[in-house]
Amino acid sequence: MKKHREKPSILVMENDRLRIGFDLKKGCSISSFADIESGKSLLRQENQILVSGHNTGSITDAKILSVKKVKTRDLHMGSGQTVFVRLELEIDESILQIERRIDLLDHTGAVRIVDTWRSSAPLGGVWYSELGSYRFNLGRIRTSVYDWISCSDQTNHRLVTSSGSGRKCGVLFTVSGKQGGIFVWKEGPVPDSRPVKGKWDFNFHDELLSVTGTGFNSINPREERRSDGIIIGLLEDEKSLLGLRRYQKMRYFRKNYPETAEWTANSWPAFHLNVDEEKIRKELEIAAFCGFNIVTVDDGWFETFMGEVDKNKFPSGMENLSACAQRLGVKLGLWMNPLGLDVRDPRAKLWDGAECHDIRTDTRKWNWVARTPDFKPCETYISEGVRGYFSMDLCNQEYFSYLKNRLLSFAGAGIKNYKFDLYQLDAYNAMTGDEHRHYEAYRNFLDELKKAGITVEMDITRGNRPCFDFGLDYGRLFLENRGRNLKDHRWYEPWISLANLWDAARLAPSQLLELEVFPQLAEYPVDYVLSTALTASPLFFGSLADLSGEQQNKIKIFIKNTREVKIKILQGLIVPAGNRPAKDNWSGMTSLHPEGRGYFIAWRNGKNAGDKHTFNLTGLPLTGKSVQPVYGNAASAILRNKKLEITIKDDLGFSLVEIF
Repeated sequence: MKKHREKPSILVMENDRLRIGFDLKKGCSISSFADIESGKSLLRQENQILVSGHNTGSITDAKILSVKKVKTRDLHMGSGQTVFVRLELEIDESILQIERRIDLLDHTGAVRIVDTWRSSAPLGGVWYSELGSYRFNLGRIRTSVYDWISCSDQTNHRLVTSSGSGRKCGVLFTVSGKQGGIFVWKEGPVPDSRPVKGKWDFNFHDELLSVTGTGFNSINPREERRSDGIIIGLLEDEKSLLGLRRYQKMRYFRKNYPETAEWTANSWPAFHLNVDEEKIRKELEIAAFCGFNIVTVDDGWFETFMGEVDKNKFPSGMENLSACAQRLGVKLGLWMNPLGLDVRDPRAKLWDGAECHDIRTDTRKWNWVARTPDFKPCETYISEGVRGYFSMDLCNQEYFSYLKNRLLSFAGAGIKNYKFDLYQLDAYNAMTGDEHRHYEAYRNFLDELKKAGITVEMDITRGNRPCFDFGLDYGRLFLENRGRNLKDHRWYEPWISLANLWDAARLAPSQLLELEVFPQLAEYPVDYVLSTALTASPLFFGSLADLSGEQQNKIKIFIKNTREVKIKILQGLIVPAGNRPAKDNWSGMTSLHPEGRGYFIAWRNGKNAGDKHTFNLTGLPLTGKSVQPVYGNAASAILRNKKLEITIKDDLGFSLVEIF
């Protein structure tokens, strides 16, 4: 008689850093999470409680329908292994099916889990469902929660850290003990930029961590909802969050970190809406001279808001202007509000006739305006005091196709770099769907652009569009670094801008953060200002034509002399070091490379900081014992026992050194 072979009850995923077991008899819960180096399991999953109304269900009671293991093939990720698990359970008189995607990328000590929900009946109040609850095996522990404030264009001090005990909002939870450390990253927009804003994300009590918040609050039959994800990984170092850095390298860079060091120029502070072809041609010429890669045409290039190109301002058209840029070795970029259209546009009329008919019995279509359930525009905005627009609906397939084809047409002319700005995506509780559905429509739209090689720069200093996740998948994140109660928006101090980068780089790859630089301001040395963006993507904010000849030459020399080493810096794991930048202190950033090598950038941020400072590099995987100045103002650099002593005589200066 042929023996029946039982299917294995434990699904194992393993790479060179991590070995994870999933119990298929308990809803694919994590049964073991072992560090390959020590062999010790550091956590186990207790449960995952799902909520609908007054009812609950447990993932441990779910039936496994199928398990499929493949090589990772994804538009946004590097190589690794992916498992798709289909689960089914009953909750609130509904059959809920969950497709669970589990990614274990190569050379990372972290696993990513994302669920997609489908339900046979309506479910509501589901936001406070768990993404998982975990018990740690680390001995006596310390916990922290990291949150990011993105509430306005002029908010500084955005990173907020606190003890992990109790209920906390945040994107990152860390726990450390004698046996090691774990990080838990909630993959979704940060709390204040979410379509649905819950009261907490992490609840740590009695050594049990519950991660809460699906990202949506309801689901209808035949509807598909993608939940926020969860990443669980080896912390490696509590201060530098090195394990998170390793995961992000494979998660957000499909091949490797950038092989080019792009410099972008944007003339908005100088021209505002008064931009034209003659001015931009001059910007392109100076950009080519200085070594910039991209010149972005900001707001004001259209006849009506987000309409056709204004032929009075740009008589040759954007295609010819892009060709001019390419001849100079520069790329042309465009500013866009992807969801706005002028109130005078026929496709954006407030009332287009459909409102005269009963929507319950008449299938007549409305126009493209995103409307609330009582037919009013989700967003009405008067911009710069001279024009108004309504918000368009990306859930409207006609508008989705129109916008996609418009950008693909520009891309055909070589315009593949865009700054997306001004839209208020969290206001979209619309006739076609709620805010979560519109966030997902925006994600699908950005996917289409990425497939075409289009890069998007998104402002993450506002609380009404996706901050960090999922913006990190599509290009650079713009850090708009300004102070409050100032005479004009061009006010700037290098150490404030650098401090916001220093904060953001603790949570996101510095390589994907776009940082403003203002070398045109005479009170700061040009090299010092430009150096603040050596670990990031620099954005010159202003008119290049307003620079003096001396300033242009200094910028040209700096870009030329640092271009090759900047590429090497960007290919490392970038970790903030020293103190948070502030006036009259010292601060630093480290770029870690294999075999214990790396680069270190030190900044002296004022006269009262003193000529000399020692940075403690303990905890970082740097085994090099020698240091060599590469560029900057260092009078000396000495490395002893992971203590790096740097001397800079200038009041405002920097030093870039190589550690080997």
